[in-house]
Amino acid sequence: MRYRVEGFNIRSENAARSTSQPGRAVVEWLSGHPPVESALDLGCGKLRYGRELITIANRVTFVDSESQLSRTQQIFGQKTSVRSYVSDAWASASVVTIDAYWQSPARFDLVLFANVLSAIPDEWMRRKLMKSIRGHLTSDGECLIATQYRNSYFRRARERVNAVPYLDGWIIPMGGGWASFYGILGPRELATLTEASGLRVVRSWTKGETACAVVSPVRTR
Repeated sequence: MRYRVEGFNIRSENAARSTSQPGRAVVEWLSGHPPVESALDLGCGKLRYGRELITIANRVTFVDSESQLSRTQQIFGQKTSVRSYVSDAWASASVVTIDAYWQSPARFDLVLFANVLSAIPDEWMRRKLMKSIRGHLTSDGECLIATQYRNSYFRRARERVNAVPYLDGWIIPMGGGWASFYGILGPRELATLTEASGLRVVRSWTKGETACAVVSPVRTR
């Protein structure tokens, strides 16, 4: 998705990591998860957790911006697009744009929301996405939220002379009016966002540089 912040244009899709760089904490959790009927990868990026989701869910829906889904890039060693790769490789999966996702009534047993929040330089959009998770989970469904909240690259970014402090991170000018954004959201920030979104934290932990939280809908009487 695209954002206009502090006079800069930010493309959050550029923060997506390659399929050769899956987060160990997320892979371990998904690998130990029991089978489910349906799963959603919200902010799927370059599909780096696609294989794990396909293994445990009968149906998987991958959601991201149109620019992320349609552009040609390296995916599992192929020069292709997310939309084309899913269509060719996984018959039980579908690809949905974020615009269509907002309107969809579909509900899922499992939602993955990995390494998305820290790339969004907009508090309103963060809250909107979190609340949408509540609306797209089944009554007994759960969501794994993961953020990379510390590493050496973040430290170097913060120390750059042109880094602009913003929200919980920094805007890094790239030239030509473009910039990158790196937000730092740890366990405390995840808990705050969760509680404000009609969700509850079932379990939270950190592994290395990753903060994880399993959340589920707050049940009302």
